[in-house]
Amino acid sequence: MKIIVCFAVSALALGCGASPDEAAGDSSEEALSSHAPSPYALQAAGIYENSDTRAGALTSIDLHPDGTYAAVWNSGFHQSGRYTAAASRVNPLPLTMRSGSHSWAAQVNVITGALSSGSATLQVRGGVMSEGACDTTAGSWTDDDADVATGLYCVCPAPKVLIWSAGGCVTKHAKTP
Repeated sequence: MKIIVCFAVSALALGCGASPDEAAGDSSEEALSSHAPSPYALQAAGIYENSDTRAGALTSIDLHPDGTYAAVWNSGFHQSGRYTAAASRVNPLPLTMRSGSHSWAAQVNVITGALSSGSATLQVRGGVMSEGACDTTAGSWTDDDADVATGLYCVCPAPKVLIWSAGGCVTKHAKTP
């Protein structure tokens, strides 16, 4: 079964690779918190959609605030696992999706809300980066210079976190649109 799944994912131009985290199925609170995205990556949490009708196209991916994801292709293939982001605070932000021993790459533009993987480009549902969204959710907009500690242009008061698709500064487990 693993060979068939790997082939199906490879056929979708996503590639296969070994995961250093074979515990991808562990959904305990402790395991999930140890894989939680950094504040910089967390701002990209949300549901991304694509109306591409080409065979095998990635049609949606939900990046959850806890570092897990659920993806769907128009072929009916579903996958879930964990995502990790590059440690650097760059835009677009490189992501690695891992499910069991399989991995694939994506990148998300944290300003425009566009996520791309291979030839697919998906758009986030809900809000994107804006000073207005930051201000109306009690955040502090940093103007031209990102916050030194987080790399964010909107600094949220604790215990809130920044998730643009959910409207700005929200509670960490807020539902994404």
